[in-house]
Amino acid sequence: MEELFMSNQPNKLVSAKLKHYFRIYDELFKNYKEKSINFFEIGINKGGDLQVWLNYFNNIQNLYGMDIQNDCKKLETILPKTKIFIGDQSNTSTLQKIINEI
Repeated sequence: MEELFMSNQPNKLVSAKLKHYFRIYDELFKNYKEKSINFFEIGINKGGDLQVWLNYFNNIQNLYGMDIQNDCKKLETILPKTKIFIGDQSNTSTLQKIINEI
């Protein structure tokens, strides 16, 4: 996973992860790598992590992201299978609307 995050892919979006995350992510997600899944990340910033998830999970069906920055919505046009929600993660009604939609 570290190699995937650190690689200089063409048109790579910005990703900012601390190096010790990679081992933890790999341990947590390795059993899902080949499975058909939906993945949801809160706090997507520039979208680089979303791009990595699309490459890490071989059978990802839907990738969802959430951020408070309105310009993150443009990632839907850049990344396949991606739906972006704009909102504050501390707002329970916003989270409930997202849950109802997905």
